[in-house]
Amino acid sequence: MSNSRSLSAFAFVACVACVACASCAGTSAELTAAKSTAYQGSFDDVWNKVVASINHEFPMVQELDQQHHRILTCWHTIDRHLDTVSAGDINADRFFYRAAIQISDAPPWRIVVSGRAAHFTQPSVFPFKHDDPSEPAWVDGRTEKIAVAIHEGLKASAAPATGAPPPAYDPGDVENIADTCIVGDIVGIPVQHTKGIKIGTETQ
Repeated sequence: MSNSRSLSAFAFVACVACVACASCAGTSAELTAAKSTAYQGSFDDVWNKVVASINHEFPMVQELDQQHHRILTCWHTIDRHLDTVSAGDINADRFFYRAAIQISDAPPWRIVVSGRAAHFTQPSVFPFKHDDPSEPAWVDGRTEKIAVAIHEGLKASAAPATGAPPPAYDPGDVENIADTCIVGDIVGIPVQHTKGIKIGTETQ
């Protein structure tokens, strides 16, 4: 897996230009300060703050796995092939994004955020490999934004990082639409499958 796609919540790469994404994750000073950050406190407190940091943008998650210290959001629709939409195809190709969050096994807590894009053609979701030149350019920017939001939620308990961060959790297998969760459609055709776990309220 490319290192540029697996991002610690306290060790990010420089901002990249991103399409259909908000501004860069943070200032250079914020990113520099975050490189040596871990978090103190109980696991439950860290876990709850991580969930609170993402639940507005990702109100539904596919995995909420406290035992393995990880969260996998539902796929969110980011873009669509508008030529097929204009032709009246309600199953037009879509591009999805989801984030995966891994917390270390022991304190001080290290957090790794990974992001992945996928191409959807009914009935399957095809995640992009990170070395695929056709992978959307907005993946890094979206992932950095999530990582910075988590850091902001936890910075009151920041501590110097010790040891290596945990391996990223970044599943990339092809999925059938019936076996995953998909929410949100910014171009007007609602999409929601109920495999997800609700953790917040949709803001889009």
